[in-house]
Amino acid sequence: MVFTWDYIKQGDTPSVNGGEFHQASNWEATVGLEWTLWEWGKTYYDVRQQQSVKNEVLKSKMELEEQIQLQIKDAVLDLKTAEENIPITQKAVEQGEENLRVSRERFKAQVSTSTEVLDAQRYLTRARVNHFNALFSYHLAHARLLRAMGTY
Repeated sequence: MVFTWDYIKQGDTPSVNGGEFHQASNWEATVGLEWTLWEWGKTYYDVRQQQSVKNEVLKSKMELEEQIQLQIKDAVLDLKTAEENIPITQKAVEQGEENLRVSRERFKAQVSTSTEVLDAQRYLTRARVNHFNALFSYHLAHARLLRAMGTY
C-alpha cells in the first residue's frame, strides 16, 4: 500500500497567488494499492531451486564423509600391514647377524673364503635396511591414520 501527499501553490505572478486559470494553492493526496494476482509459479520454482541446492549440499556432505571413512580404513589397513612387517624384518636382522657371526668363525677357522663373509655382511645390511624401511612405513601409516581422523 502506498500513500503520498503534496501541497501545490500555483500562479501567474512571482508571488504565486493564483491567476485566471489557476487556484492559489491546492492539496493532493494519493493512495495506491498494489496486488499481484498471479506470479506464474515464481514462488514454486524458487522453492524448488532452494530444495535442489539443499540436495546438492547434502550429497556433497555424504561424499565427503565416505571419502573420510575410506581414508581411515586404508590407513588402518596400512598400519596393520606395517606393524606385521616389523617383527619379520627384526627376525631377518637377527638371522643376518647370526649368519655373519658364523661366516666370520668359519673364516677364522679357514674353512670359508672372505667372499662368504662379505656376502653375509651384505645380507645383514640388506636386512637392516628392510627393517628400517618397515619402521618408517609403520610411522608413516600411523601419521596418515592420525591425519585421516583429523587429529594431526
